[in-house]
Amino acid sequence: MVSHLDCRAALLRAAIIKKRLNEIYVKHTGQLFKKIEDALERDTFLTPEMAKDFGLIDKVIEQRPGADVQKIGDPAPSTGAPLRQAPGPLSELLPSTRGLAALQPCR
Repeated sequence: MVSHLDCRAALLRAAIIKKRLNEIYVKHTGQLFKKIEDALERDTFLTPEMAKDFGLIDKVIEQRPGADVQKIGDPAPSTGAPLRQAPGPLSELLPSTRGLAALQPCR
């Protein structure tokens, strides 16, 4: 059973890590701490241009230099066969989480 003190210690560690990560984002993006804190409080989705304006990335690359962009359904240059999406859901590609111990909630 998880004790009250274990939960408090885990919450304190999480708060310290969160504060440190926010400080790293402040340093590298040039944004105010409050703006970083607000942005990371909830899921924030940014377009590449928004990420550049926010300071998360240096530039947006539209296409790899020297690479030919190939779209799904276009014939592959080597075989002439159309490019296809990978079969099955993404979960089939991810490692299984079976056998991992379940986390116990703090009470």
